[in-house]
Amino acid sequence: MVSSILSIITEFLTNVDLLVYTFDLSRNSNLRSIRLTLDSPDTAMSWATTLLASITESSNPCLESVGLEFYTDLKRIEGWSGLDSLLVRSGLPELKQVEIGLFAIPTHAEFIRVQEEMSGLGERGTVRWYRLGIKSQRSSRQLTPRISRYESS
Repeated sequence: MVSSILSIITEFLTNVDLLVYTFDLSRNSNLRSIRLTLDSPDTAMSWATTLLASITESSNPCLESVGLEFYTDLKRIEGWSGLDSLLVRSGLPELKQVEIGLFAIPTHAEFIRVQEEMSGLGERGTVRWYRLGIKSQRSSRQLTPRISRYESS
C-alpha cells in the first residue's frame, strides 16, 4: 500500500474570515484520516460540517480517523448535534477514531454541553475528548481551517 501525506494550509485575509468555501473531498477515494484546526467561532462549525458532509461511503470508504480542534469560545458555536449526526451516520463504516479538542477544561459547563449534544458519537465508543492548550500553543497561528494530515493509499 502506498501512502502519501499532503499538508494543505489555507490562510485567509482578515476581510474574508467569515466565508466558508466549498471543499469537496468526494473525489479522494482513499482518504484515511483528516484533522481540522478551527479558530473562528463564526465559521468553525460550518467548515467542519461542510467538509465532513462531502465524505461518503461510496466516495471515501476508507476514512478511519477524524480530528477536530476548536480553538474558540464554545458558547459561540452552535450545531454540535448536526456534527454528531454526520460522524455517526452509516456512510462512514470504517471510522474507528474521532478526536475532538475543545478550548475549555473538561469540567467546564460548555465542555460538558458539547459532549451531551454529541452523545451519539459517545455511544459509538470511538471518540476521545481532550482539552486544548492556550492559543499561543497552537500548531500554527492565523490559520482557519488547517488540514494538517491527509493520507491516502
